Amino acid sequence: MEKTITVKAFTGMNEQLKSVFNKRYQVTALLDEGSHGKVLLAKDLERKNTLVALKIFKTKNDEKSRYASCLMMRNEEFILKRLVH
Repeated sequence: MEKTITVKAFTGMNEQLKSVFNKRYQVTALLDEGSHGKVLLAKDLERKNTLVALKIFKTKNDEKSRYASCLMMRNEEFILKRLVH
């Protein structure tokens, strides 16, 4: 079954994100952007170019903001681990 994915343009994205992220993910498109960060469409270079979604959290450079982002990320991880699709 084919899925349709709506993507947004790379307008304003950091040039670094257009290349390989973390030596593993080739970013191909911006899927969405919200108040907490961006969701990017990428190819996982270690898994035969499998398409994945990467979430990049926005944080301020202070301990409280980094801690809040870490809690949000852990909460999403908890939810997604239980996802069956």
